[in-house]
Amino acid sequence: MRPNQMGASDIIIWTPLASGIYSTKSGYFETANAEAITMPNFKRNTEFNWIKNVWTITTALKIQIFIWKVLQEALSLGPTLQRCGLLAEAVTCSRCGEAETAIHIFLNCRFTKRIWKILPLNRPTDPTTFDSFEQAIAKQARNSLIFEKLDLSQEDIVCKSLHLAREWKEAQLPKEVQHSLQPRPSPTLDQEAVTCHTDASWTPKNGEAGFGWIFLDSTG
Repeated sequence: MRPNQMGASDIIIWTPLASGIYSTKSGYFETANAEAITMPNFKRNTEFNWIKNVWTITTALKIQIFIWKVLQEALSLGPTLQRCGLLAEAVTCSRCGEAETAIHIFLNCRFTKRIWKILPLNRPTDPTTFDSFEQAIAKQARNSLIFEKLDLSQEDIVCKSLHLAREWKEAQLPKEVQHSLQPRPSPTLDQEAVTCHTDASWTPKNGEAGFGWIFLDSTG
């Protein structure tokens, strides 16, 4: 592949400027803008308990890491890619055309709402009642497996989520402790003791049996 007909080497360009040349001023400006960008309808909760609501919930480690990435805006969603300068235009949800944000994909999209509705939870969940993704995680983190594989149908997602949750739960059952049996040392016999050694044999063909025994003292 030769994108340049003149054979010139590739160079690194600074996309925020038309000249493509980086400057300290433009770098500071982009950093300041990036800090000011917030996700639509995504409110930060400074009192969010990370230990309780993320790292100590009863679920797989990969789900805990996934939740942490969502809350840290570390997923490759539209706003994150724009903030990193990888996209010039906003990315929309492939199912409904709304802005591709975490709170939309996992809570507000009509496709996701259907998943929440048919999921057999102990308490019915209405994702529209959550003001932020932190609030949703705090209440529903144990059911976070539903966030996987959104390319499947809604029913398939629920079935797969329940299967994985059950599979993970069964893997956490305490295993039986195997106690290794140590061989008992042979008892020390008195020098004057007499031992009796016996054995027997049986032939099933004709029903005959034979027995034998021998008595030994310390001299053999």
